[in-house]
Amino acid sequence: MREHRERGLLCPWTPDTDAPWQENLRRNAIAMMEGVTKITSSEYPVEKISAAMFGATEATTAQVALISEYLLPDRDERLGIVFLTHRFPAAYIAALEKLVHRDWYVACFAKTAENHSMWSTYANGHRGVCLMFNATANAKGDPTLTVKRITGAGVSNKDGRMTYSWSEVAHELAPVRYTDAYPTIDFFRSMGTVSTGSTDQFWFRGEDGSTSECRQAMYADQDAWRSDYWQTFGDSTLCKTREWAHEEEYRIVVHSLFDLRPQERRKLEYRFTDLAGIVFGARTDIEDKLKIMRIIDAKCAKERRSDFKFFEIR
Repeated sequence: MREHRERGLLCPWTPDTDAPWQENLRRNAIAMMEGVTKITSSEYPVEKISAAMFGATEATTAQVALISEYLLPDRDERLGIVFLTHRFPAAYIAALEKLVHRDWYVACFAKTAENHSMWSTYANGHRGVCLMFNATANAKGDPTLTVKRITGAGVSNKDGRMTYSWSEVAHELAPVRYTDAYPTIDFFRSMGTVSTGSTDQFWFRGEDGSTSECRQAMYADQDAWRSDYWQTFGDSTLCKTREWAHEEEYRIVVHSLFDLRPQERRKLEYRFTDLAGIVFGARTDIEDKLKIMRIIDAKCAKERRSDFKFFEIR
């Protein structure tokens, strides 16, 4: 708030952040955090106590913010200050995630097509269909599916625009882990999308010019750090809570140094030879069945296939 005032971003009516009650609040908060470390036990480790304390504080703060915004008479005219005073911390923390890992995208598969709750959730109330794929084992014996995706980029000589090249890549179908224990990520040792210049000049440098020990953790052994970094990334993309275990889900996870935000750049094209069959839902419309069968018939004729199978959920 002091920074905002100095930059002329606040109205004159904004409370003074240097008021005595503010200092008391700050002192009490620090005392509470220090006190947590003194009440730990084997049954309640400090991490669990801290999580409970901050969870309760965050919930209380969110409720107070919601109430105060609801009661604000001229809210629309003051959205800017509302964002700075109520929403900025959450927006800032969400933005920090972009500095850890790049955007990633996922294609989801299920082990079987026989779970009726999934047909209700994902297939338009049993009206949709399920695609069945033949997976290919890699050298480690893990299932893979070959898809065409962006693997290179260049600049067009004609108009200077970026052009992309596509090729087939075997992607692992990785099983999802159903657990309440999400991988721990140390932000200051996991900034994989930030340049060395930015970390050295800003993130790892104190106001007195000193360097954070986190820099040594990231750059002392680059190979070890990189291995741990990608291991954590892989683990974090394959976590779901136990309530989803009935799905028996497998995932293809896609990330890239190339910008995949435009949807057309991340549409992965599978090989028709890997499409083993199609399962109709219990309520799939007859007209949809016929359209799909005609499309498949034409594709089979083009690729000289005679082994395609159709199934139906009853």
